Amino acid sequence: MKDRVLLVDAAGTVLQANEHARELLDGEAVPSCRRALRATDHQGGPVCTERCATDLAHGGQTVDRLALVRGRHVRLVCRRVGRTLAVRSLEVDAPGATTLSERELEVLALVAHGETDPEAAAVLGLTVGTVRTHVENARRKLGVSTRSAAVAKALRLGLLR
Repeated sequence: MKDRVLLVDAAGTVLQANEHARELLDGEAVPSCRRALRATDHQGGPVCTERCATDLAHGGQTVDRLALVRGRHVRLVCRRVGRTLAVRSLEVDAPGATTLSERELEVLALVAHGETDPEAAAVLGLTVGTVRTHVENARRKLGVSTRSAAVAKALRLGLLR
């Protein structure tokens, strides 16, 4: 798996890129993170906006989600590091992993932290049955037979923080 890392400023201009990320820059003199990644969600909508680097630099929430970057399924993590932003794109190549919904990932993260189904339901404002459905869907998509195995596989693939 290729782990691509970009360091960008608050305007979204790429300051540095690791070896694997340089191929995204297309030789641009002053590349922007948004143009380099061309990240989309699984419905084809843009993940990055004109303001996302600025918002993140000024205290916005860390981005951590599944996305498509140039046709590859990745876990895209963007966070502030001092005065710059670190953008990491980690390829995810397991069958089903890229089709996990944001809600399935949220539920698995709570399960990974030891929450029971009723506790996860209370945290997310869902019914216990809905939480169980999300765990079952994630388990099936990851191709494992137990909820513990689903959490372990999601952690191993870097899908959970």
